[in-house]
Amino acid sequence: APLDCNDTFSVRDPYVMTKACYAELYFSSKRVGGLGGEDLWVNKPNQKNWCCLECYGRFEYVSDGNGSWSPDRNLIAFTRSGGIHLVDSDGSNPRLLVPGSVPDGPAFSPDGKWLAFSMGLQIFRIKVDGDSLTQLTFTNENFEPVWSPDGQKIAYVLRISKTGDPWGIWIMTQDGSNKKFLVGGDYPHWSPDGSKLIFTCYPPSTWIEICQLNLADSTVTLLTGLNGIVRSPRWSPDGSKIVFQFQSPTEGTPQIWVMNADGTNLRQITIGGGVDPDWSPDSQGIIYTDLRPSFGRLFIMNVN
Repeated sequence: APLDCNDTFSVRDPYVMTKACYAELYFSSKRVGGLGGEDLWVNKPNQKNWCCLECYGRFEYVSDGNGSWSPDRNLIAFTRSGGIHLVDSDGSNPRLLVPGSVPDGPAFSPDGKWLAFSMGLQIFRIKVDGDSLTQLTFTNENFEPVWSPDGQKIAYVLRISKTGDPWGIWIMTQDGSNKKFLVGGDYPHWSPDGSKLIFTCYPPSTWIEICQLNLADSTVTLLTGLNGIVRSPRWSPDGSKIVFQFQSPTEGTPQIWVMNADGTNLRQITIGGGVDPDWSPDSQGIIYTDLRPSFGRLFIMNVN
């Protein structure tokens, strides 16, 4: 018999729900409502589980990604075809914040009032209420903006240079001035104290790993030796862990991994594929995008 989307399920098979709701459920989750054709899912209290936060478009594939939690945990910003979107953290009130092409990497400012993001190959910032849209970069092709913990700087990636500027990680002040090249690499993220950046780097091999840049003396330390493709490393707000996506040469699907901030105690925490992880403000959970067919949607998961 078809599964009823209004029921509460306790299942471990990640594909049990796909015929009914295109949602992956582990342990126990519950549908709490919907708007139009949307399915909204949240964790049941005191359960450690994966759940679909906003499964848009029950009968069509829609790819949502780059989920980012607001510091007060009330909002989640994410990208989908057509722009930058917001949704309340319980899955309600989804809305388009900024329409545009090639949306990428929304990141909340530390005070939660602003979002920095890439759109049309350039970086912008906007207030969460939709006011004060400001373009910050104007040349080359720029992505992955992320705020410094004090909110005064933004690190970003210049991926394709058209002016002769070096490819790699740059920083600028939050108003777009004082742009400065730091190091070759991709996917930067600040340490909670603002003294370091982690990023994906290219050691003397064919693989992509995680490195750490000390901003005081520009020394670079290799943190991983996974011999695969690493992307989107994110320092936990408490500074103790780093989450990232990793694709091994023997497996075609990227998975979400977590490790201690010094590179020890690596462990895989998804089994169905995942990209674009980010931490909850309390460092207890992550948001990520599931990759399987008919998924491509945002999920939240407790890590501990």
